Amino acid sequence: MLTSRIHNKSLFSVLNAKMLSVCTIMVISFVPSVLGNNNTTAEAIEITRAAPVIDRTEVATPVIFNADYKANIKGFSVSANRTLKLLKNGNMELLFTATSWAANLEESSVFNWQEGQIQPLSYRYHQSAFGKKRQQTLSFNTDKNTINSDNNGDIRIIEQTAPTLDKLNYQLQLQQDLLANKSDLQYIVANKGNLKQYRFEPQGEEIIDTLSGALHTVKVKVIRENKDKTTLIWFAKDWGYLLTRLEQYNGDKQTLSITLDTATVDGITVTGN
Repeated sequence: MLTSRIHNKSLFSVLNAKMLSVCTIMVISFVPSVLGNNNTTAEAIEITRAAPVIDRTEVATPVIFNADYKANIKGFSVSANRTLKLLKNGNMELLFTATSWAANLEESSVFNWQEGQIQPLSYRYHQSAFGKKRQQTLSFNTDKNTINSDNNGDIRIIEQTAPTLDKLNYQLQLQQDLLANKSDLQYIVANKGNLKQYRFEPQGEEIIDTLSGALHTVKVKVIRENKDKTTLIWFAKDWGYLLTRLEQYNGDKQTLSITLDTATVDGITVTGN
């Protein structure tokens, strides 16, 4: 089974008065963007027939997956894909792509897995929308505990005082930690030359309907200072806590909805009842 898929403006920050934001918001990586502007720094039906078996005695090595999603952002449709794969050198790569009528986005995170923790190596982000391009890269130097950040030519060196993740792979770490029944779900993430803290809180379990069927999920809430904005994320328990649904609200109004379309986890097609 799998893991992965789960601050800040990544997704939503690119929004502008012209819908660039509308399409890019999704393009930016479901969860990060969805987390919105949290300015805190250094801040079911049992599916047993085919679901992969995961060892919960310790944090299991992430299982490869390929998942397609459908999103609705203020009435506009976006298609996206998340893929985790094993590289020939033993490292892993998490990929995210999203497309709409006006924008395209690609993200990749290369890392290795050590004793239940992601050890980031490099991160790349490329967005094209309405003829405008944005790029960002991160290079992690474990020997010096530094991160080289290049955000559209703005080059910075970030000092690490604690384990740090990037805007894409922290979502995978969240899923693996949920799989291991961990309760302390907070992560320091490198974003645009700064370090930010993302925090999550489990809200219980629910069976939800998806295009792949009814799935047994764990519901998680993003903890942020902005009380007007609410973000909820559902992870499929029987499929390695695969990101299954994400909803964001401003007050009582829903501004974003993301739902699993089709997926495979460890080579097995995700199905529900």
